[in-house]
Amino acid sequence: MPNIALPASVNADLIADIEAEALHLEPKPAEDDRPKAGPFPVDAFPKPVADLLEVLRQKARFPVDYSAAGLLFTASTAIGNSTALCCGPYTASAALWLLAVGAPSVGKSPPVDLLTRPLTDHDRRTKSEHDHKVREWEAAQEERKGKKRDKNAPTDEPPAPRPVWRPHVVGDVTMEALIAKLSATPRGLGRHNDEFLGFLQSMDAYRSGGDRPKWLSIFNGQPITEIRKTAGEHLVPRPFVALAGGIQTGKLAALAGADDGFLHRLLVLWPDVQRAEYATTTELPAEWIQWWKQVVDYLLGLEMDLNGGDPQPVVLRYTEQAAAMYATWDRRHTDRKNAAIEAGDELTAALLGKLDTYHHRLALVLELLHRACDGQQAGGEVRTEAVEGAQKLLDYFERTARKMHFTMFQASPLDRLEGDKLDLYDTLPGEFTTAEAIVKADGMGLSARTMKRRLNEWSKGRQPLLAKDGQGRYRKQFEH
Repeated sequence: MPNIALPASVNADLIADIEAEALHLEPKPAEDDRPKAGPFPVDAFPKPVADLLEVLRQKARFPVDYSAAGLLFTASTAIGNSTALCCGPYTASAALWLLAVGAPSVGKSPPVDLLTRPLTDHDRRTKSEHDHKVREWEAAQEERKGKKRDKNAPTDEPPAPRPVWRPHVVGDVTMEALIAKLSATPRGLGRHNDEFLGFLQSMDAYRSGGDRPKWLSIFNGQPITEIRKTAGEHLVPRPFVALAGGIQTGKLAALAGADDGFLHRLLVLWPDVQRAEYATTTELPAEWIQWWKQVVDYLLGLEMDLNGGDPQPVVLRYTEQAAAMYATWDRRHTDRKNAAIEAGDELTAALLGKLDTYHHRLALVLELLHRACDGQQAGGEVRTEAVEGAQKLLDYFERTARKMHFTMFQASPLDRLEGDKLDLYDTLPGEFTTAEAIVKADGMGLSARTMKRRLNEWSKGRQPLLAKDGQGRYRKQFEH
């Protein structure tokens, strides 16, 4: 705008209005102070792994956060109990519990399905082999039963035990069946549930209050036992289960449940941008699929320590530099945790407590991914690259946890609106009729039917966005 001298009598507010109009300035939108996840730190991974995430983003249009969920779950499951990290008086496993959060149909599950394929393909092959062995075993039992014994003949050898299938990944499984499978699989396994809410609701489907404590024991790697008349007797000295699942944003409230710390054991992956992508016919480069299979095969090939006949993890330790990096992080992290405790912020204190545990687990997973990428076959230490990457991931997971906590415990119903829904709500006046709302919707390219559905949705529930009087008028309950 030219620098034109105006009379001193001109009101200052008028000057501001004239300048804004001349520059075509739009009114400043209301500040969105909701917690954000921010960009996923792909540089926390070895470069070839980061490159794979970018290929999946470009070619398959997978959100990086959800691809990272599949990648971390697959690596965690493949490592299993083969390797642990010494952390002073205790050891940390590679077990990760991952939860992808997002709107319906934004692609939470496809990346996990793709990246776990080396494991699920292996499971299909071994299941076919297992079924064949079971048929042979059953035939042998039938032959044994029908065989006539000479009383002077030597005693038969005891029957061979029934063959056991040892999958890497399971889906819907009861706690009894899971413990039996873990008892037969010292290395552990992964559990993948597309609908994580269904997994939570099934926890106590058969015995109220019995499964959640056992899941907490599994997370901590504490020994678990199962003694059942029909299911037998099992002891799992080092249970290992990696978890992955997805949940829609609108269903997060169901995660609250009992105040037993289960919620804080979940690493949340939740990209800020939520949108469904157009379908693509572009094929993923075969060399990348094959490369990822080789990485998973490397992790599956990590052997447990069999000294004494009791399979145990091979234990790694931090290098001197890596230990110093962790100590610096731990001092800062512990100070923050104590500050939260002193302030009575139990939610933050619980969150920071579990992130401390995950520092070691993520560092271990990243160290072994580095080895898979650089071809290192041996070594008893976790390097600085893995520690630095773990701390970058922890920063992200803290942000997503706070985003989830805000949505579950602090947000008003209006905070849960995003995109076009939020724009439509903001467009409506403080009070209005259905007809007036339809006019506003039409200006945004929405049909009268869609507007009526929104009005019905927003005027129901425990905290409705709209109040409706007997004359058919609506009134906003919240302002953005």
